[in-house]
Amino acid sequence: MVFAFLPTALVFFLAMFFFGAGIALLLGSSLFGAIAGLAAMLLSLAAELIAIKGSHKLYVASMNLLPVDYDKWLARQEKIAARSVGMKRLFVYCNILFGALSYEKAETAQEYLEILQPYAEKKKSPMAAFHFYGGMLSLREKLQDLSQADYLLAKMYEALNNPKFPGGGIQLMYVRRFEAARLEVEFYKRTPEELRTADRVIAEQMIASSRASQPLDGDISRSVGYRMLAGYYNAGLSCAVLGRQQEADAYFGRIAQSECRYPLVDRVRQYLEKRELSVLYAVIP
Repeated sequence: MVFAFLPTALVFFLAMFFFGAGIALLLGSSLFGAIAGLAAMLLSLAAELIAIKGSHKLYVASMNLLPVDYDKWLARQEKIAARSVGMKRLFVYCNILFGALSYEKAETAQEYLEILQPYAEKKKSPMAAFHFYGGMLSLREKLQDLSQADYLLAKMYEALNNPKFPGGGIQLMYVRRFEAARLEVEFYKRTPEELRTADRVIAEQMIASSRASQPLDGDISRSVGYRMLAGYYNAGLSCAVLGRQQEADAYFGRIAQSECRYPLVDRVRQYLEKRELSVLYAVIP
């Protein structure tokens, strides 16, 4: 992603210059040349690290557009994708899919699902597979169709357990996301009456899950804020269904005060005016 941004591209080319100069100096016969060559090599390494870290920071900054201006954000992401290669381009595609789903742009989401599908089906990238099947699930949720939910969750689980899937904190974050997606399906499959009575435990679990997932989000997720707001949305709806209206209003109040322009924010504001649960059930976040 270094070449997606002009400043980091220039720093990277500077690193290559220092590297070439270092090689040339090291090939000389003098002691001064050897010392200068080593210094140039160290400068090359430092410049390369700066370019890599700088490109990540610039990308995170580009994602900050998502909560407030979808069209500008999308245009920016498409330019970045065009200038990226390999897994970095795939990473941007996954984020475009996520952004489109956040704004409930079904056509754009479908377009990027088709782009991601070959990566997912070749099984070379379990991360791409997780995003593809998770994106499929989210799109079907937006269309109020949970008929394929079990299959899509099974494919997400399969990707998550692939030996090539990144481990450590990254895997833990995605395990939490999978569990949240699975619980969300179970919640929205049921009527409010079922959640108040026989399946009350699912509503309770939804509240607990929404609270637990926030600290494990990555820096990009925190900057765009959608997962946090969706967590508040699900927790607030669960509390409302259980008759815990004061707690529900506390969650919804956080969403309503947000400056983000996601459709779920408008739905919550509408709900707070009308007090009709059907408004919140219109689209699964």
